[in-house]
Amino acid sequence: METGDVSYELHLFPFLPMILRFWESDEDFPASLQILVDKNILDYMHYETLMFAISHLLNRLKDEM
Repeated sequence: METGDVSYELHLFPFLPMILRFWESDEDFPASLQILVDKNILDYMHYETLMFAISHLLNRLKDEM
């Protein structure tokens, strides 16, 4: 991906991408992580299921670190 210090596009489903963007902190701003999903994602899953998927993803990333 083009923006952020580190950025990845992951697919929850083959047709439904999710983007993670991370910016490291500097003297002006704290570190930041953005989780971006398609604006129509709630047509495919409930918001509770989306939050579970994001939580699971972040836990998996934490385990890999």
